[in-house]
Amino acid sequence: PEINSIYEIGSITKTFTAILLTYYADEGKLKLTDPITKYLPDSVAANKELQGITLEMLSNHTSGLSRLPDNFEFHSSDPYDPYKDYTQKYLYEYLKNCKLNSRPGETYAYSNFGVGLLGSILEQVSGKTFEEMVKEVICAPLGMQNTEQRLTITQRQRFVTVYNEDGKTTSPWAFQVLAACGALRSTVEDMLLYLKANMTSSQTELSKAMELTHQITYNKDIKLGL
Repeated sequence: PEINSIYEIGSITKTFTAILLTYYADEGKLKLTDPITKYLPDSVAANKELQGITLEMLSNHTSGLSRLPDNFEFHSSDPYDPYKDYTQKYLYEYLKNCKLNSRPGETYAYSNFGVGLLGSILEQVSGKTFEEMVKEVICAPLGMQNTEQRLTITQRQRFVTVYNEDGKTTSPWAFQVLAACGALRSTVEDMLLYLKANMTSSQTELSKAMELTHQITYNKDIKLGL
């Protein structure tokens, strides 16, 4: 495939979400230590289980939230495209009564749901969609022209065929409220620009935000940045 073929980049998306978090923290729009309850409707924030979770914990997978919510499969109409029907309504529905698997901040446990929730909170803070934030804060300054959540008609012609574990053609995944955990598509060329920016220090706001995501925030059985 050519350097401009477009792929689903899956959970590499989470690194973009972390950068958005630190970018808005640097701008003073939020703090990494903010409790998530500050950004949830009162009826949801009333769940005492959620009290100790901070934005940072959503990003470094130490919130105690499950990998995926209990009501995820219940609201998934297509096993080959599982995230497309999961909306904010279902996210709040789950959070209202959910129980954590561990105390916030104590244990690392990978959570697609946690990073998806973080993206939803960042959308509230910025007043923009996840895709708009990614393009404005990260892609435009770095000249990444083929990193998108939703592809244009011309970009679709460069999108690679997707296969399942049996080697059969399958559909790419669409995302709603949990987009921040895995919705982006990109090219090798854009990924090299992104990698270079993460490895090269400059005085830009974006570079400072990237450096902040590399700082160790959890250091027990595993070392994690954001």
